[in-house]
Amino acid sequence: MSVDSDGAQPSLDSTIGVELIGFSLALALYGVITGQAVAYIRAYGRPPLPPCIYFVIVLWIIDTLHIVVVSYAMAEFLVVQRGNLISLVRAPWTIGVIIIITEINGMLVRMGYAYRIWRLSGRKPAIPCIIVRTHVAYLPVSTEWAHRGVLQASCSMFVFVVGLAYSALEWAVQLPFGNPIAD
Repeated sequence: MSVDSDGAQPSLDSTIGVELIGFSLALALYGVITGQAVAYIRAYGRPPLPPCIYFVIVLWIIDTLHIVVVSYAMAEFLVVQRGNLISLVRAPWTIGVIIIITEINGMLVRMGYAYRIWRLSGRKPAIPCIIVRTHVAYLPVSTEWAHRGVLQASCSMFVFVVGLAYSALEWAVQLPFGNPIAD
């Protein structure tokens, strides 16, 4: 939020511009994901359907739900609450829902990633178990964080710090395992 030249009234223009750019980028990426899903289903969707087709469809549905909730949040903030500075004090309920949907989507993607590692490693369970345990443990933490912090507006510093610490741990555990695949 910036301050106008006279210094009296805060301005929402710079904040709204950044949100619109981010929303436009999210919609563009959603279009790319939709195109990839359609191309994959057209290429491999002949009967009998392989199980990964269902996985792709579920991920696309979750991503569609995510973009619908983000669109609702943007409409609420940019149209309904336009210029209302008091609405910025408390996060809308849609932010909590976005956090939960994002975590479910991320967990499913990493479960698919763990499955592929398990299959390609000759069914050795060590690395996939680490990935699965990390995400199964992180989903309740992020759900509680979203519920307390956004939906109830009573986020304690402890819940916030635990969420950040667990997020850092999640990245620290998974980054070394993703590096050989990127090479």
